[in-house]
Amino acid sequence: MDKVFIGILALLEICFVGVVLLDVVVWLRKKISHRQVIIWRNQKEWENAVCVCAQNWSKKMPTVPLKDEERLIIIDILRKQYKHSALQGWQYAQLISGLKANDRKIEPLTEESFSISEIDDGYAIYHAWKAQLISDDTALRLTEKYVSIVNKHIKGNGLIEYREGFGDVYIVDTIAFVCPILIRYGVITGQSRYIYLAIKQIKNYYENAYIEKYGLYAHGYNSVTRTPCESIGWGRGTGWYLLGILYCYQELHDGKDKKWIYDRMIEASENIMKYQRIDGGWSTQLVSNWNYDSSATAIFATFLFNVYSIIHDDNCLKSGERALAKLMASTRKDGAIEYCEGDCHGLGKYSINYGISPFAQGMVLDMIDAYTKINVNKDL
Repeated sequence: MDKVFIGILALLEICFVGVVLLDVVVWLRKKISHRQVIIWRNQKEWENAVCVCAQNWSKKMPTVPLKDEERLIIIDILRKQYKHSALQGWQYAQLISGLKANDRKIEPLTEESFSISEIDDGYAIYHAWKAQLISDDTALRLTEKYVSIVNKHIKGNGLIEYREGFGDVYIVDTIAFVCPILIRYGVITGQSRYIYLAIKQIKNYYENAYIEKYGLYAHGYNSVTRTPCESIGWGRGTGWYLLGILYCYQELHDGKDKKWIYDRMIEASENIMKYQRIDGGWSTQLVSNWNYDSSATAIFATFLFNVYSIIHDDNCLKSGERALAKLMASTRKDGAIEYCEGDCHGLGKYSINYGISPFAQGMVLDMIDAYTKINVNKDL
């Protein structure tokens, strides 16, 4: 009996040591990675390093944790609460979008590559389709599956609920994850109701979540009280709005809706430049000067370079170049972009962890592509 008891104690000790070791390994990796950030002097060398890192990640994605906990991680892993396929999906989509934009080899995707079960999955389909990593037939089949999910999320007021249980609250994520794919689908199939549905989401968000006095955008709004809610001026949330209107503008044919979005893009570019930090980046919360976020910075720079290509405002170009320099100073020697805010855990629940991210990596590559096209056009 004593031997059995001793054996059980020994087994428990081994398990405890294993759990502690896992936590320590994760903690050490994070500490070491921050120390590997260097200041890149040669832009071409930096661009190549960012691409090589992204290519490696495209074969084996680094995990993006769902939570901020750094202790007893094994519990979340065993409960399958450490990562989520939808989160990994849009992160991967941005990664391959950036690689394709920089002419790096990416194997074509199949229909089986996609898990269509969440509202977030529209972002993955959209980028794969736009990057021509799937055929038009495959993209249409995937989008039809996705549209059936969207239809289930449309409430009586015609607005799309991002997550079941949000009630009267609608959030900015929808603008980037849902609207561009709906407009692309509507334009290609001639089903204008999907274009109308997407534009309705953007206009309602703008009317209720944009605070004109300060040039700031809220995470969401209450459709009944018509008031902004949660964080006002969250960096990456503002980024979802910027990406959403940029992609929708690119997908729309000429018309009053495209002109309206054009005006919103000019307005947004002026707004975000007001909140750029001295070092060229943007903070997690735009009105503060701490907690620099590389993902918001990469989105804003990409947006500004695209706006510059349309209106040729030198302020947009200079602001984007300052952001590019900040990102060069936020990159590890292996090409991984550091200081990306962790995944948002819900309305008003923002991560306090900062590290690497396939999304930020891919967005930086999209930024590099947008900037390269500006310089190519200048040389013509």
